[in-house]
Amino acid sequence: MKSRLHEILLNIVNNLYNINEYINFKVEVPKNKKFGDFSSNIAMLLASKLKKSPDIIADELIEQLEKETIFKNVEKAGKGFINFRIKEQEWINLLNNIIENKNYFSINLGNEKKVLIEFVSANPTGPLHIGHGRGAVLGDVIANLLKKVNFKVTKEYYINDAGNQMNILGNSIYLRVKEILGEKVEFPQDHYQGEYIKEIASELVKKYGKDIIDKDISFFTEYGVNVILPEIKKDLENFGITFDSWFSEKTLFQSGKVESVLKKLKESGAVYEKEGAWWIKVEGDDDRVIIKTDGSYTYLTSDIAYHKDKFERGFDMLIDIWGADHHGYIPRIKSSVKSTGEDPDKLHILLVQMVNLLRNKERIPLSTRKGKFVTLSEVVEEVGKDAARFIFMTRKYDAQLDFDIDLAKKHSNENPVYYVQYAHARICSILRNAQCEIPSKAELLSTDDDTGIIRKLGEFKDVLSSSAKNLEPHLITYYLMELAGEFHSYYNKNKVLGNKTRLILISAIKKVLSEGLEI
Repeated sequence: MKSRLHEILLNIVNNLYNINEYINFKVEVPKNKKFGDFSSNIAMLLASKLKKSPDIIADELIEQLEKETIFKNVEKAGKGFINFRIKEQEWINLLNNIIENKNYFSINLGNEKKVLIEFVSANPTGPLHIGHGRGAVLGDVIANLLKKVNFKVTKEYYINDAGNQMNILGNSIYLRVKEILGEKVEFPQDHYQGEYIKEIASELVKKYGKDIIDKDISFFTEYGVNVILPEIKKDLENFGITFDSWFSEKTLFQSGKVESVLKKLKESGAVYEKEGAWWIKVEGDDDRVIIKTDGSYTYLTSDIAYHKDKFERGFDMLIDIWGADHHGYIPRIKSSVKSTGEDPDKLHILLVQMVNLLRNKERIPLSTRKGKFVTLSEVVEEVGKDAARFIFMTRKYDAQLDFDIDLAKKHSNENPVYYVQYAHARICSILRNAQCEIPSKAELLSTDDDTGIIRKLGEFKDVLSSSAKNLEPHLITYYLMELAGEFHSYYNKNKVLGNKTRLILISAIKKVLSEGLEI
C-alpha cells in the first residue's frame, strides 16, 4: 500500500508541476492512529522547489488526491504534511490478494540480472568459528533475498589455497609431527595451535610412520587442506548453506590469469617498478606493492586477477562480504578493478562486524591462530540452525553483535526467533481448532485493529524491496519480530475463533511469516 500511495503522489506531482528531478518524499505510518493510515511530507519538500507555501501545495495535491478511489479521506496536517485514510474495501482487497495470489510477494527488481556473491572464503587452515557464521548467514540470506526479487544469483566460496598462510599451515602440521615422533620443538606463536593440527599430525604418523618426517612442507599443506576443507563444507551444509562454486586461488596462477592481468596493467601504465618491486597506483590510498623484490606476489595480486575473472564471467553485479578488519582494502580493490578496465560501481563490498560470543553473560575468546575458539559447528549443534541464523540477522551487519548462547536456547519471548516461530505455530494451532471451513475471501472488517494488522501485512512487499535494493536483510528480521508482536497483541485482544474474516486474516499473517522465515 505504501508503494501504491507513493506512485499515486508521484503521478499527481508530475502532472501538476512537471518537475523533472526526483523528489525523495516519504510515505509513512503515523505513530498516532488519529492522524490516519498514512502520512506524507511531500508538500513540505516541494515548497522550496516551487517557491510556494507548503499549505498551498497541500491544498492543490488534496484536490487531485480526492479524485482517487482508494481514499476514505485526505486531510492537510501541519508543516506541509498530508494524512490519508484508506477505504475499508481496499484493506479487504489487499488481504484477499495476499491469500489468493501465490506470486503476490514476487517483485521483478532484478530483471534476471546476474549477480555473483562471494562470502565466507575463510582460509582452509582450520575449522569455521562463530565469527565466520555471521558472514555466512549474511551472504546466504542476501542470496535468498535477491533470488526472491528476480536476480540470477551465484554463490561462490573463494578458497585461499595459495600464499604464506598455506606454508604456515603445512609447517604447523610438520612441527606437530616432529613432536609426536619425540623431537623437542619450539612452536612459533604465529603458527596454528589448535587441537585439530595435532589430530591431523597424528593421522599422518599412523599412516606413514617415521618416514613422514622426510616429506616436503607442501605435502603437509596439501594434506591439511584436504582434511580441513571438507569439514568446512560439511559445517556450512549443516548450517543450511551450500555454494554453487568453489573457486581455488591456485587456479589463477596455474591458468596464467595472474600473469595475464599483470601484463595488461603494465601495458596500461597502472603499475610501475620502484626499488626492485612492482607497485600499483591506488586512487584514494597509497600505492601498493603487487610483486615484491624477491619476485613473490602479494595477496593483492591474486585478488586483482580474481575480480577480473569475476567480471569476465559476465556478472552484472559483484558482492563481496568481508570482515570489518578489511576496511583499508576496499580502495585498493576498487581502484584495481578500475585499472583492469572494469566498472568499480558494479562491485559492492559489505564489511561484517565482529561477533561477541556470550555464555553466562561472559565473553568467550575467539582466536583461530591460537586455537582458543568455539567452532561454528559447536554453536549450531547447541542452539540449532534456525535460531543461530535468525540471531545473526537481528542486527545490521556493520554493527557489533552479541550472540548469547543461553538466550538462543530459551523458549520464551526474550528469544527473538522463538517469538516469531511461536507466532507461526500459534496460528497453525488456531486454524486446526477453528472447527469451520475457512472461506477463500474476506468480506467484512470490524475494527481498527483489523485494518492495522492488514496494513502491517501490506508493508512486507516494501520491506522486501528496500532490503534488496540496499542489501540490508536485517530489515526483514525486524519486520518479522514486529509482525509477530502485533499478532500476539491482536490475538490476545480480539476474538478470532468463530470470525471467518479474522481466520483469513491470521492465515495471511502465517503466509507472510513463512515467506520471511524462508528468506
